[in-house]
Amino acid sequence: MEPGDCTVHHAFTLHGAPGNASNDQRRRAYVQRWVGYNLTYNPRPNLQRMLRDPGIPIGAPLDSDLFPGFWRA
Repeated sequence: MEPGDCTVHHAFTLHGAPGNASNDQRRRAYVQRWVGYNLTYNPRPNLQRMLRDPGIPIGAPLDSDLFPGFWRA
């Protein structure tokens, strides 16, 4: 990829990049995760650890500051 490029893929797609070998340029990334409005919280610590506890009960809708709602039909 070139600077300014964007990639979009399914969350279960294995992906990665080599380390940043530059001593004078930072590599920045911005990640968005979009899910359906009907998804519920089902933590799976063996897949990816959360930044912190989102305060959502198991089985409740994804709606917190870690999972902000965007639009509901």
